[in-house]
Amino acid sequence: MANRKRGLSIAQNITVFTLMIVVVSLLTVTVLQTITYSNSTTQLVEDSSNEINKQVILNYENYIDSVLSTTNFIQQKTVEYGLLEKNDELDEIFKNAVDQQTDIVTIVLFDISGNVIGKSTTQPFIEQDITLQGFFIDAIYENTIYHFSSPHQQRIIQNNTKEVITISKMVDYYENDNRSSGILIVDINTSRLIELSNKTNLGEEGHIVILNSDNTLIYS
Repeated sequence: MANRKRGLSIAQNITVFTLMIVVVSLLTVTVLQTITYSNSTTQLVEDSSNEINKQVILNYENYIDSVLSTTNFIQQKTVEYGLLEKNDELDEIFKNAVDQQTDIVTIVLFDISGNVIGKSTTQPFIEQDITLQGFFIDAIYENTIYHFSSPHQQRIIQNNTKEVITISKMVDYYENDNRSSGILIVDINTSRLIELSNKTNLGEEGHIVILNSDNTLIYS
């Protein structure tokens, strides 16, 4: 009886200690494998998300660039035709640009007072003071950049209910060899943006927000 109360033998102690080391080792390996797997999965998700973001940005940049290319072309032709004293032909240039760039609804060049210099349509305009519109004012106060409005119902042509984004910029034009400043207005249809959004897979909770340089919402 006395020998039984002495506890575990040396061999038993060694066995228990060895088993403890094995268990701890297995637990450590399991934890490390779990952490490694988790990190790998997280990195994979991040990489996939980054690639999607790059593709989304590329699609939208290509779309905006195509519209701005047309707008730059219009700006260039406005100067050229003015110098040739052919401002009466600007309407045709604007109309052809709209026909070729189907995302553009309307192109109009106003002088600073809001008088029409050139336009892409023969439809009657809404009777209003265009100089009070935000996109007109923005182009005057920051005259070196393009301005993008938030989506809104078309505000130039009568009985036109299309939802558009208005691009505005101050540009030069010539009359009788005199250089003047005007506001170029380009309305683009939002349907293409909606189409790009629908084709973009961002998951159930993903969404797209487009802001301009001063964080004004352009599209969501």
